[in-house]
Amino acid sequence: MVSSIGIGQVEKGNFLIGGQSQISSVDYGLSIQSTFHLSHELGYMFTDRLLIGGGVKVGGDDSFTGIHSLLRYYFLNRNQQMWFIGNRTSWVDYTLGAEVDLGYSTSLSSFLVFEVRAFYHHQRPFPRGFINNQAGLEAKLQLFINKKWQAQHSEWTNILQQGTWMIGGTAGKLFYEKGYGESTSLQLRPNVGMMWTDRLLLGGQLSADFRDLGSRKTHFNTLALIPFARHYFPQFFHRTIGFLEGGYGFLYESWKMQEIRFEEIEPAYFGALGFNSFISPEVAFELKGGYKKLGRQEQRWSLEMGFQLFLE
Repeated sequence: MVSSIGIGQVEKGNFLIGGQSQISSVDYGLSIQSTFHLSHELGYMFTDRLLIGGGVKVGGDDSFTGIHSLLRYYFLNRNQQMWFIGNRTSWVDYTLGAEVDLGYSTSLSSFLVFEVRAFYHHQRPFPRGFINNQAGLEAKLQLFINKKWQAQHSEWTNILQQGTWMIGGTAGKLFYEKGYGESTSLQLRPNVGMMWTDRLLLGGQLSADFRDLGSRKTHFNTLALIPFARHYFPQFFHRTIGFLEGGYGFLYESWKMQEIRFEEIEPAYFGALGFNSFISPEVAFELKGGYKKLGRQEQRWSLEMGFQLFLE
């Protein structure tokens, strides 16, 4: 799945659309926890370079639930390269946050851009509490629905052919955070596959988290690498096709607290059944339900919604 954001080609009248949702039941061995989260964002190109919008997040945890505004302005140089500055102001639970960013976008296709941004986020609980600051870098793929969509949406069937690439996930996020304590984190969530035949896709999922709590001399690291296969069924509805997928790999976990250290490598695997409904030749809404086993303890049943990206 991909947490996708849509940016028009910095032309007036185009839309930014983003969203990802998940409902899951996680068995940690000693306890079972049911969680859900829903995150959506919508923006509109008010002028050729000015984007105005906002978003909402709803989750089982109050610290996740809130709203935010979005303001972004694009700059184009002589080579038609895109730079931008932006601001997000958020209200989550009783916390007010303000974020500014500066970034660069490069177009990969009519519907897809690759974005790198540097950001600074300041968070202050209301009416009082400790202040939290976060600064970092983020790289990800961005999806946009623009004026060309209406003319091209009927060509989606050409994308599920041998040689097509499927790309999802967040490419990477590195940030430093200072509040109640200090920490440095690196998160990677890429998901890449290729159509080996017209209906068989082979790929791999990488999920990595590296976190260092410097002042406490504590480190937490997890790395999951899962090769997978996805088989598409014949079309059963207008621009909609079902699939079955499964993967098997490994999970590496380690943590260090003071002089105590723990490491282990365990199997990780998953299976899922879902469908893609194409809203453009390269963009599909995806809904899937599945089961995932990470190591000896964590078992997860989930229903996920989001977007998937395809490149010929």
